[in-house]
Amino acid sequence: MLSFKVDFDALPWQSSLPGARFKVHRDGAKQLRLVEFTSEFVEPDWCEKGHVGFVLSGGLEIDFRGHVVSYPEDRVSSFRLVIPAPTKLAR
Repeated sequence: MLSFKVDFDALPWQSSLPGARFKVHRDGAKQLRLVEFTSEFVEPDWCEKGHVGFVLSGGLEIDFRGHVVSYPEDRVSSFRLVIPAPTKLAR
């Protein structure tokens, strides 16, 4: 029988930037991450991919070029945040 659960407890924490750490499960070209941010975290470059996430504890604020969007903790309704891939603006 196939298992569709990820045992995040068995995965090691990794860190690439101050204020953020993550655990990652990879399945081919796809990956699922458990990410923990602190107030120290600042993303220096905007990601070229879109993201879908769930805020499991605390809250998350993202500054989209001066427009701050808050995502609250919400385990009950399975609210998810969607960050679309950036689009190129016409000049």
